[in-house]
Amino acid sequence: MARPRKWTLPDSIDQPVMEAGPSKLRLEHYLTYRISRISRLLDTQTTRFLNAAFGISISERRTLARLSNGGQSTVRDIADYLSIDKAAISRALTTLVDKGFVTRADNPEDARSAIFTATKAGEKLERAIVEEGLARQLELLNRLTPTERKYLYTAFAKIDGYLAQKQDKQPDEDVEDLALPA
Repeated sequence: MARPRKWTLPDSIDQPVMEAGPSKLRLEHYLTYRISRISRLLDTQTTRFLNAAFGISISERRTLARLSNGGQSTVRDIADYLSIDKAAISRALTTLVDKGFVTRADNPEDARSAIFTATKAGEKLERAIVEEGLARQLELLNRLTPTERKYLYTAFAKIDGYLAQKQDKQPDEDVEDLALPA
């Protein structure tokens, strides 16, 4: 079992604008590292929860959620919306179709793609996952004050918007600078 970490803040955190340059930043001071670590921990716990409670993977769950909430869709649209690789979405959809949670139909606008729709059983499964998942979500959010929750969501929206805008301006092969520091 992993020991809880004692997180520290970089000395420059209180500055109105943080400047680049020689620094005493430790690995845990890197925002990208902290977000990535939290993401991995959440994904690991969610994967265990989904597999044990519902017998599905996290990619299958996210794909089913998109279809249940967004209606019918193609692999490309789901992958773009979820920012997940098209191959992972294709595998998830194949499994969801095999399990009867999603249907596949020909796309009348593009013979190279298919249209996928959540079935009644898929929508029922999604409702059950949301019901159980809500308790897990609240457990995390209730560790924060209402003000901290507001700031967290506001900060994530700003960072997400900035990164999406930056990615739209770059060719895919130039996205290396978004990677974690070595």
